[in-house]
Amino acid sequence: METPQSVEKKVTSALSGCCEQWGGTVRQAEDFIREKPFGAVLVAVFAGFILNLLPIGILIGSVVRLAFVLLRPVLLLLGAFKIWELTSQRPSSGEQ
Repeated sequence: METPQSVEKKVTSALSGCCEQWGGTVRQAEDFIREKPFGAVLVAVFAGFILNLLPIGILIGSVVRLAFVLLRPVLLLLGAFKIWELTSQRPSSGEQ
C-alpha cells in the first residue's frame, strides 16, 4: 500500500507537469497573438461565430453545469470511501 508521502509526491509531480504544459500552451498563444494580432482576432471571431451557430455551446454549457452539480456528491463519496478505507485497515504485524 502506498504511503501518504508517496501519493503526495505523485500528485505534486503530476500537477507540476500539468502546470508546465499549460504554461507552454499559454506562451504559444501569447506569441501567436503578438506576432499576428489580426489573425488572432479573426480566429476568435470565427470560433465565436461557430459556437453561436452550432448547439455545441449549449452542450458544453450543459456538461459544465452537470459537472459542477455532481462535483459535491462525488467529492463527498470519495472522502467517505477514504475514511472507510483508513479506518478499516488492519494493523501491520509490527504495530500490535
